[in-house]
Amino acid sequence: MSQDIQNTIYNFLKKVQENHALEMNYRQAIDLAAVTIGGFIPAIVSKAAYKYQEATNPKMALFHQENCDALAIASMGKLWHEEEYNDTDTITLEDILLQSIYLVFKYKENALSENTKCVGDSDAREVILKMILS
Repeated sequence: MSQDIQNTIYNFLKKVQENHALEMNYRQAIDLAAVTIGGFIPAIVSKAAYKYQEATNPKMALFHQENCDALAIASMGKLWHEEEYNDTDTITLEDILLQSIYLVFKYKENALSENTKCVGDSDAREVILKMILS
């Protein structure tokens, strides 16, 4: 993993914290930080936002699935078409960020507790979630 990617994600998370400290809600803080930091971050935030909409809209198939969050995480960045989560897949820091933002969009302050119920690397997501929610 490139040091540039790590630095960009760290700067994004710090900007989210700063924005939230200005009394923005998490969604506003994340959206503004994404635009401010730029690079690949806005695409990640956009994917998380779309997956959040897909998982919370009663008109979408994903909304009606029993393990909605697990399926959302399995299909991050693409439309859900009954993908299965494979925990042997290589996961990147960008993937962890994407999943973490999805959880914040969906659960807000409860994202940390919901994280433990989700498939995948909950420990890695916890680090990012703690930065966003602090």
